[in-house]
Amino acid sequence: MQQNKERSLGIATVVAAILNKGEHGAPPAAPGRPAGPPRENGFDVRLEEGKICLFDCKGNRITLEELIQYVSRYLP
Repeated sequence: MQQNKERSLGIATVVAAILNKGEHGAPPAAPGRPAGPPRENGFDVRLEEGKICLFDCKGNRITLEELIQYVSRYLP
């Protein structure tokens, strides 16, 4: 049980660090307007079809759920 808790905390820590890095790389959006393109080292966060999606500067997309699954898969 403790191992699952530690693993969940590790996954949350990695995902939070990724989101925090992207937040500083993306330009701020004016209220009521869509965000502009992300900077080279950041990403844009959008809500699409009820899912939180992250887009990099090349337009690549990953949902938050997919990101969590990816980190979970590769975290020892």
